[in-house]
Amino acid sequence: MRISENMMTNSILKGINANKSRMNEIQQQLSSGKRIQKSSDDPFAFAKSARFKSIIERNDQYLRSINMSLGFVESTQIHLDDINSIIQDAKEKATQGADDSLNAENREAIAQEISSMLEELESIANGNFDGDFVFNGDQVNQKPFQLVEDPDNPGLYIGINSPDNPEGMERKFGDHLNIQINIAGNDIQNITQAFTDLINLQNTLSEDWESNFSEFENQSSAISSQIDKLDLASENILKLSTKIGDVHSRITLTEQQLTLTNMNLSSYMSSLEDVDMAEAILHYNSEEMAYKVALQATSNMMTTSLMDYIR
Repeated sequence: MRISENMMTNSILKGINANKSRMNEIQQQLSSGKRIQKSSDDPFAFAKSARFKSIIERNDQYLRSINMSLGFVESTQIHLDDINSIIQDAKEKATQGADDSLNAENREAIAQEISSMLEELESIANGNFDGDFVFNGDQVNQKPFQLVEDPDNPGLYIGINSPDNPEGMERKFGDHLNIQINIAGNDIQNITQAFTDLINLQNTLSEDWESNFSEFENQSSAISSQIDKLDLASENILKLSTKIGDVHSRITLTEQQLTLTNMNLSSYMSSLEDVDMAEAILHYNSEEMAYKVALQATSNMMTTSLMDYIR
């Protein structure tokens, strides 16, 4: 087979272009830090990396939901602590009011303080996080508690309007993990009971206590009876606080697991995608040298004429 000059030239130019293409590919890897730019670079690694990216993106969505939910749960804990503080203050006032040495005017003054506590309790029980009421189940847009005032006695409260077993509010934190993040159902009744106990204490302290608490020997014994009820109310609120604390722990643990999973997946992706800089530079230098040699050989061939063959 006769090898013509054109065939030699085309073969050399083809080799030069292939060499230049490899140099360009290595340059892209060095500039991006990634050895895989498209699926054809490494189909197996590309597919595996794409799957890891999908998992990381899904976990990031769960982490965003966790961030918002933790804020809601923490706000709920704070409000429960504040409710318990009011109950403890009311208990102290009840202890003061049970003193036999107090007269009706003294007790009426304490009753007014309980009235202020009730208003503060209403404000706390209607607390919200980012516009969502924390004690109304999944009806987060509706105000849950409203004191009912005696129309004939301003400042004296006779009842409380409250939610009736509202539904729980769940959030999805994993493919098979849903967690209720709020106080709901019968648990809300414990907050309602705290209102009722303070209302009863206020009524017992007021001058017309006999109409509602006539079974007691005197006003002091009637007031003392409210202390045990307040103790029970405080105990129930503490149980709710413990319950929501467990929810906080579960969500925090899930957050840690998702974060660790994403870190591990990112590390795996890096091992699949990232270029070995030292190896790539060495490879590039080798290709560059081959490219220069090919150019020199082509230049020498191009200067060869018919006279060179005749000689």
